[in-house]
This record gives sequence, C-alpha cells and structure tokens, in this order.
Amino acid sequence: MKVLKVLHLNNVANVGPILSQQQSKSGIDSEFKDLIKPLGSRNFAIKLLSIPIRLAHAFFLRLKIASGKYDIVHIHYTTSALFFIGIKSKLVVHAHGSDIRDQDQNFLRFYINKIIFKYSDLIFYSTPDLKKHLDKYEVSSVFIPNPLDLENFFETKVANSTLFIHASISQIKGADVLIDALIKIKATFPLLKISYLAFGDWLEEIEKLDLNKLSKVKREELKDIISCSGLILGQFRVGAIGMSELEALACNRPVICHFEYDEYYQNPPPLLKAKTSEQIVAHVEAFVKEPEKFQKDYRSWVVENHSKEKIERLIYGHYLSLF
Repeated sequence: MKVLKVLHLNNVANVGPILSQQQSKSGIDSEFKDLIKPLGSRNFAIKLLSIPIRLAHAFFLRLKIASGKYDIVHIHYTTSALFFIGIKSKLVVHAHGSDIRDQDQNFLRFYINKIIFKYSDLIFYSTPDLKKHLDKYEVSSVFIPNPLDLENFFETKVANSTLFIHASISQIKGADVLIDALIKIKATFPLLKISYLAFGDWLEEIEKLDLNKLSKVKREELKDIISCSGLILGQFRVGAIGMSELEALACNRPVICHFEYDEYYQNPPPLLKAKTSEQIVAHVEAFVKEPEKFQKDYRSWVVENHSKEKIERLIYGHYLSLF
C-alpha cells in the first residue's frame, strides 16, 4: 500500500487537526499547519487588507511544500487555496461554509473560488447545504461529513433542566428566529435557566433577555457545559448540522435545530427539528413537561456517521483516486 504524504493547511472547526492526527494513526505520513489569519473575524473586504501578510506566510509554506515532496496538500476553507495554486502536489480543497455561501452578494469571492476550483484536483464539502452553492461553479464535489473526536466529547455529568444554546449568536445561525423563540420561552417559563456562549454578531440583542452569559471556552471544556444541560439549541438558518450539534449529540443530549437533509444519511440524525420560533417553543414546552422522554441514545448515531476513524477511511479512498 502506498504511504501517502499529506499536509493539511488551516484550522476550521478543528477538522484539519483531527484528520491529520487520525491519518497518522492509520499509517499516513500526515502533518497539520495552521494559516495565520490577520483580520480573520472581519468581513471579506476588510480581510483583503491582510493579503501582504498572508502572502508572506504562504510563500514560506510553499517552500515547505516544495522541499517536503507532499503527495497531497489538503486545504480547509476554499479561498485559502488561492496562495497555493500551481503547487506540484495534488491540491484538495475543502469547503466549510462561509467560504462559498452568499457568493451572489460577493462577486470577488465567487471569481476567486472559480479560479481555485479550476486548479483543484479534488473538492470536498462538509455540510449538505453547501452542495447547492458549489453547483453554481459547475464542478464535481464530494460530501465529507465532519469528523468528531469522540474521545473528547462524551457525557460527563447528569443532565438538569437547563437549556444551552450551542451556536454562535449570529444571523447565519438564525439568531433572529432563536431570539423570538427565547422571548416566548421566558414568558412561559420565567424560572427556566438558559445559557449561551458570548460570541456572534447578534450579541446585543440576546443580552437584552438577561440570560446566563458564558465566556467562550476551550473546545475540550465544552463537554462539561453540554452535559450539565438537558436540552441543546443549535442553528436555525442553514438547515444542516455542524460541529456544535454533533458535539451535543455525542454528549447524549437532545438537540433542537433546523435540518432538511435526511437523504444524506442511511439513518436520519435523531434531531428535534425546528425552523420557526413556534416549533422551537413547542419542543421546549414538551421537554419541560416530560424531560424523561428526551433521555435517549443520541451518541450512537454520531459514532456511526461522524467518527474520525470512518471519515479518515472515506477520505483516504478519495485520495487514492487521484493517482
């Protein structure tokens, strides 16, 4: 069996590090290097101001790629691949979300991606909703479910009746729908404890509700926060689950979120589906009245569909197709 030499670039939702570590365990010569991201939290136009710094770092990495004789360079976040067009290694580009969403409103990003895809050997996407965006480029692409490190996400405590919002408080996550639901939930259950992590572009709105505000924590600390909660609220906009929802399910907690891609899995995810504030409120009311009915095995589905071992084997098969 050919021993591939692989370099993962860029940390998006911890996917690159997880894959690289698992590939190394499986006998692949795999490395991970993060890309520097000055102004990374700003909008696309502002990010362009950081191009000189990013170019300097990319130049250094291109020298490493040339000297390292990598078979594959696997880049997470499509636009980050712009600096690596023309490398001799096979170029695998992995779409994760905002890198290809809303290109109708961002023509510059659209044309940058169009150039990148022209020189890519393989294109992955991490959530089912991204397929319709990739189709606008008229390229072939492959769905690769996000790998979850199940060794770091598991039930650690006995759940109580509190709610935890495990998603950024932002427009792309459906913050407007969420906040409308929270107003109704607080009116009906004023003593119900609701916690959220303080990040996102709608923080000012949710802070008006006087909920339990938590500082952003390290990823390995999330399992304790999730496990303490009886019910998790995810995203209500894109219709697909990301790492947050997977982490909650892995900790054996019920998750309310918007999901519309059952056909991507042999067995649909065990989610409490909701797209409107009324649907969210209905699930919360049912949970408050009979919490014991929500005590089920949610983790097994994640093990079956998103374990890092399974995803690594899936990716390896696609890698081999390039040679």
